[in-house]
Amino acid sequence: MSNKDYYERWLKLKEQFRVALQEDERIQELAIHLVGVKPQATAVEIVSRVYCRYCEIYNKLCDCYDQMEQAQRRPWIKKIIDAVTCRIIELKRTLEEVEVFEYTYPDNAFEQMLIQPQDVEILCPFFYPFEIRKAEMQYIMDQIFAGNRLGDPPPTPSQLELLEEERLLKEQKLRDEREAARNLIAYGTDGGSAEKLATLTPEELEARRLKKILNGHAAMIQKMERSRIVLREKFLKAFKDRNLYLELAGLKQPQKPEAVRVAAALLIQNVFREFMELKRIHSRDVKLKEKLGMVIPSYSPPSAKVQLEKVKEARRKFRRAYYEQWLNQNLKEKAHVLRLRQGDIMDDITDEIRQWFTEWFRGVRVFDEFPYAEEGGSILIVKGETFSVEEFIQWRDAEEKRIKAEGGVVKSKEQIKAEKAFEHEIMRMELEILKNALKLDYSTFGMKIPQVKKRKKPKKPKPPKHEKLSPKVMFQRLADNGIVKRYPRMTLDDYWGDRNYAAADCRAVLWTPTFPPPCIGDVKEQVRIRCLLTLGATCSGIQRSHLFVGPRGAGKKSLVYAIATETNALLIDLSPLNTYDKFVGPKNTKILLTYVNKISRLMQPTIIFVDNADKLFYKKVPKEEKMFDPTRLSKDFFKEIVKPLGTNDKVIVIGTATEPWLAKNSTMYKAFPSTIMIPKSDYGSISLILTQMLMKYHGVDRDFNVNSTAQALRGYDISTIKSVIENLMSGKRLTELYFKPLHPMEILQGVLNAENVTFMDQLESDMYKSWYLSYSPWGPKMLEYMLMLESQYSVKLKADKKKKQA
Repeated sequence: MSNKDYYERWLKLKEQFRVALQEDERIQELAIHLVGVKPQATAVEIVSRVYCRYCEIYNKLCDCYDQMEQAQRRPWIKKIIDAVTCRIIELKRTLEEVEVFEYTYPDNAFEQMLIQPQDVEILCPFFYPFEIRKAEMQYIMDQIFAGNRLGDPPPTPSQLELLEEERLLKEQKLRDEREAARNLIAYGTDGGSAEKLATLTPEELEARRLKKILNGHAAMIQKMERSRIVLREKFLKAFKDRNLYLELAGLKQPQKPEAVRVAAALLIQNVFREFMELKRIHSRDVKLKEKLGMVIPSYSPPSAKVQLEKVKEARRKFRRAYYEQWLNQNLKEKAHVLRLRQGDIMDDITDEIRQWFTEWFRGVRVFDEFPYAEEGGSILIVKGETFSVEEFIQWRDAEEKRIKAEGGVVKSKEQIKAEKAFEHEIMRMELEILKNALKLDYSTFGMKIPQVKKRKKPKKPKPPKHEKLSPKVMFQRLADNGIVKRYPRMTLDDYWGDRNYAAADCRAVLWTPTFPPPCIGDVKEQVRIRCLLTLGATCSGIQRSHLFVGPRGAGKKSLVYAIATETNALLIDLSPLNTYDKFVGPKNTKILLTYVNKISRLMQPTIIFVDNADKLFYKKVPKEEKMFDPTRLSKDFFKEIVKPLGTNDKVIVIGTATEPWLAKNSTMYKAFPSTIMIPKSDYGSISLILTQMLMKYHGVDRDFNVNSTAQALRGYDISTIKSVIENLMSGKRLTELYFKPLHPMEILQGVLNAENVTFMDQLESDMYKSWYLSYSPWGPKMLEYMLMLESQYSVKLKADKKKKQA
């Protein structure tokens, strides 16, 4: 898309924004006047419509901000994105309060607005990874993760000698390997002319090696083809010899009558024609189902999304170059204008300040205090950001009433002295002359000069303390101890799971609503709002510490890696089993937390990851884990890690828990107040995973019984199911699919026979649910809401019974 297209999209967005603001104002008016909306489903629809509109606007704004090249407009779009982000979070909280549950379902609003859930799916904005972290910090990360050491102290002479010896040994070993390779190539090609090959360049040697491999493959293909031809000739010769022997011996059966042979040929032709007709019908049906989306073809054409991302990346590179060029030209132009009009600018500022003096004298016969240089000095007068005459009159009346009420006691003001710039000093001197003349005029008439509100001297900002250790030294130490490390690259799209499409209708039932459990797709939506959206938000009161709870193999770590990949965040691992033998001792523990705090803010966006966070807050440490001391960081974790997080910090803390009931709820809730509980694998998510993984193989039947297989695998962990399918569809099994189709029992047996398979039964699910109701603040609210529904329904039944009796 061109710049014109994005500008037109921006104009359309302004109209969509106007419509969304109108609906939002109606909601705010209802909230201001405390107007309730009944039934509950109607209130959910009203809020959901505004929520969906803002989500659509947010995604389109991020796209415009990413691809638009107009450097002046992009900062304003960024401010709008920040405001929309805060409003989306507020509306999400409102939906949670209306539905009395963390998982919200605006499906009825989707039907009214004629949109799909994917249209309001919050996308990770592009400016997270590339416009937050500084370039020098990114360089330090890339270099250390690449294996280059930074920040180490200079080596001693003895260390330099050892390094030089190691270098010489490596070079000698490399020369010996090259010589051996040359000899091998020489003896394998022309019989031993190693002296000729010694003069070849490494590129020529590599070309010879590749040519040798190609010739070997070609020779293998030729051998196989010759073998096939020889076997075919031998079979034909044996067939002819057998026919000749039978004919000479008189044992060969005579040919069938002509009529029988013609009938047999006609039968074969009819069967073949019927077979081809059925094959054409089947092919036509498969194509029709593919068009309708009923069948997933094995061939996937080049993804338009991938091609679009390549085009966007090219536009980003051009935009960055254009922005740097614009900055340079802007600085040159400003310097040029300043050189040409420096004297005129000073005269204009002086005239503005003298006009300010005149307005004050004519208005109240007194002069205001001159702004301090730390506040901005004369620039505040030019911008009109000083005390106005009307404000001074209001202040004077209030001050006179206060003095009269306090018996004439005037508040003392500290004397103001500050360093002044050259032009500020001139204006101050002129103001002092005017004040002295005005004071003389008042004394001539025997009057007292009116009191003026004194300006408070602004506090001087403290100079930042010089860091004893540079960022690269701290980062290198954390990397050496495995606290910061690389993580697998994956996105939220790789975390497969389907939504609960029936929850909205089940909850909208008037008197007897039901509350089906959330699905894995709903967890992804929670992660997008609470983690991705919150990481870049500057709103106050948002939670930056989250706890992922679920059984083993539910994909908790995969979600953490996906969030880190989407935001290009630095991952700091403070898991108990990762830090038990690092920075041991109270003093070293404090050093570790200091490093983590500084690096997390310097390298932001950052994710502080705590795997098995329930072990960090154990009620009682098991005997087999006492040697690891898992609760070592529990005392200082909230105080040093969670509490210092501010609104402008692009840092979130994520913990995972498998057995949360073993931890102290009060202590763990203080560190992780936000909880995302991952439910057990459901039918919809497993069927989606089976379809996506199996249908990419051409030999798998398009009518494979995915539904029954997914129904039988409910409750088994997703990671085991994926690994079983990957291992099952080996090269040998793929070649057998043509004559031995895949059977659902193969997948079921593979999952049941897996070593680390996890199955969540109803008892374990109830354990997680009971813990959640006792841990999360939504637990008591949900129980109270259920009691309220039961009481309302019982009252309704009694009223209906009385009406029938009457």
